[in-house]
Amino acid sequence: MVVPLASYWSHPTIFEAIRPHLFVLTAEAFPHVYQWTTYPITSLLERIWEHFLPVLTKGGKPAPQVVELCSVLERALAYAHTGNSKVIATSLMRPLWLVKSLLEQVRFSHTPCVPVAISPSEWPTLTNMNVPAIASKRSQILTYGNDHFEACIVSFRLCPVVNRVPLLGI
Repeated sequence: MVVPLASYWSHPTIFEAIRPHLFVLTAEAFPHVYQWTTYPITSLLERIWEHFLPVLTKGGKPAPQVVELCSVLERALAYAHTGNSKVIATSLMRPLWLVKSLLEQVRFSHTPCVPVAISPSEWPTLTNMNVPAIASKRSQILTYGNDHFEACIVSFRLCPVVNRVPLLGI
């Protein structure tokens, strides 16, 4: 594929048109390409970590949505590094608009001007079971065990229900 392209590009009219847009990277620059292209993902993960670190140091736990959002971002990061679409959890990442941006535009972007906030009652669900879509099941089970995962998923499933139940006298 490269050889035919190179022969087309070497044509004087085509080469002159693309020449201003070409640049050569040194061998040391190649690993940094991943850092440059994944900066939006890593910076958002760092912002989430900085925001929830005080909660964790006080013994609190982040909301399940935060854990899942981090899992989704880590999957996007894995896709950026491997190019393997098997790491994409489509049931959760498609409603969050990440599948299209990763597969079609091969990038993820966010702006600090737009806060990342998802209402627990609007979290994407699996349509066939009406349960919250998750991306962290395997990593939670491998890291903390099945009991931990089951406790997290129960609190995740109860969160939207609790938010919809009207409080008496309020």
